[in-house]
Amino acid sequence: MPYKCPIKRRENSKKQQQKYREKNKEKLREINLKRYHEIYKNKDEYKERRKIYNKMYREKYPEKMKAYKNTPEQIEKRKKRQLEYQKNNKGKVNANNALRKKRVRRAMPKWADRKEIAKIYQKSHDIQESTGIKYHVDHIIPLVNDKVCGLHVHWNLQVLPASVNLKKGNRIV
Repeated sequence: MPYKCPIKRRENSKKQQQKYREKNKEKLREINLKRYHEIYKNKDEYKERRKIYNKMYREKYPEKMKAYKNTPEQIEKRKKRQLEYQKNNKGKVNANNALRKKRVRRAMPKWADRKEIAKIYQKSHDIQESTGIKYHVDHIIPLVNDKVCGLHVHWNLQVLPASVNLKKGNRIV
C-alpha cells in the first residue's frame, strides 16, 4: 500500500464527509431534529447526563484541563477575538447592549434611590483604580432568571471582582 500523507488523507476524509452530507441532507436533518427534540423534552435529564460526562472527562484528562487554564497568551487571544467580533458585528453588539440597558431600566422602580446606586458604582470604580483589578457591580438576585427576577436597587447590588462575577453568571449564590 503506497504511503499517503496524513494531510492528504484528512482532505480526502473531509471531502467524503461533505459528499455524504450533501447526499443525505434530509436524513441528517431529521436525525438532528430528533436529537434536538429529545434534548429539550428531557432538558433536566440531559443537563445531568452532561454534568456527569464532563466530570468524568475532567477526571480522565487532567492534563488537558490544565491546558485550558487562562494563560496570559490565551487571555490576549480571547481579547483580540472579542474585539474583532465587536468590529465585525457592530449591529449585534449594539442590539445586545441596548437590550441590557432596557432590562436595567425596566428593573429600576421609580422609588429606587439613584444616589445610593451611583455610590455603589463609584465604589466599584474607586476599588478598581486603587487595586488595578477589574471590578463589576453585580446583582445579588439577577435581573433575569428562570426562578426569580431581581430589581436594580442599591440593596440588590454588590461589588465583586470581575472574575468572580463572570463565574457567578446569572445564578443566585
